[in-house]
Amino acid sequence: MSNALIFDNVSKRFGPTVAADQVQLTVKESEIFALLGPSGSGKTTLLRIAAGFEFPDAGRVILGDRDITNLPPWDRPIGLMFQQYALFPHLDVRTNVAYGLLAHRFRRGGLGQRLRLMLGLRRQAWEDPEVRRLTDEVLRLVEIPHLADRRPANLSGGQQQRVALARALVTRPEVLLLDEPLSALDAGLRERVRAELRALKHKIGLTMIYVTHDQEEAFALADRVGVMLEGRLVQVAPPVELYRRPATLAVAEFLRLPNRLPGKARVKGGGAAVALDAGFELVTDAGQCTDGPVTAVIHPEDIRVLSAAEAQAAEPPAAGCVRVPATVVDTEFRGAQVMVTLATPGATLMALVPSQEEAWRHREVVAEFSAAAVLLYPGRADSKGAGTEAGNHG
Repeated sequence: MSNALIFDNVSKRFGPTVAADQVQLTVKESEIFALLGPSGSGKTTLLRIAAGFEFPDAGRVILGDRDITNLPPWDRPIGLMFQQYALFPHLDVRTNVAYGLLAHRFRRGGLGQRLRLMLGLRRQAWEDPEVRRLTDEVLRLVEIPHLADRRPANLSGGQQQRVALARALVTRPEVLLLDEPLSALDAGLRERVRAELRALKHKIGLTMIYVTHDQEEAFALADRVGVMLEGRLVQVAPPVELYRRPATLAVAEFLRLPNRLPGKARVKGGGAAVALDAGFELVTDAGQCTDGPVTAVIHPEDIRVLSAAEAQAAEPPAAGCVRVPATVVDTEFRGAQVMVTLATPGATLMALVPSQEEAWRHREVVAEFSAAAVLLYPGRADSKGAGTEAGNHG
């Protein structure tokens, strides 16, 4: 797979604020790449640099084999779709979509041609054979040819989203940039549009860079995800790897993995004996840690909940298995799963268990997890115990 877009050591400041700090990133051809991070992390700045709306203070932007760092937006074969669709309310769908094509002629023509283009925008959209052919093609691609003569006010949010997508695609860009375009849609529609974007990628092999603060959206849509924190690209990985193996404690905290337990480690060889402040000990892979303060992170789905009777009847815990008495203090039903809040003698744990199991319905239970599933990071987390569950970060 060849490379579509490269950010080569790109940096950008706005006064004292570092928006992009030596970002090195290669986006592959025909992949959906999500830039994930909180507000102010620099992800939209990176998108604007790719589009040509901002220019880097240092570094280069390479598209295919071309250096586009200093090219204006209209000379870049890049499509852009914003959170606000910016459709012209007085123009029908076809003319809104055709605008992307006609704008190229507008920029390259003389004053007289520009004036004629703007005055005859709708006529050209409907009567120019080449414009009509390309517009019809993209309207069929996003499955809205029947809406060609409607105005935006007569469209649903999902239909407006497709019009904006068609307008971004009509110029046949090599890369499509999407800046949180689904945030205004309801949950069901977001899910459907995500599936349609993936289908579009498979249909025409389009490369997409998708900016979002919503980890669920990034994980559901992207082939790879890059996490940006304070202007730095701190981890790039496929969604499963990113979720299961955050590179740093800061990434684990951003992903809001709930079970972050402080303690102290004694490292020997590749292993670490960890005494947690919660009152229990474990031996696990040392990771990046040395002797001293550490934070253990346990995914909620890696914690089993046993009833007292099940724990009594079970075999003695195997080496590396940790069992802790706990009290169920809250449950959140999620259909196939239940998020269970457990109070242990030294910490609060969150366990995500199948809803068909019975143990979580009891008050007094036993929490069980394998030390091999524990991730260890140097330093201490911002909060002790569970705090919050994994989810969106605003």
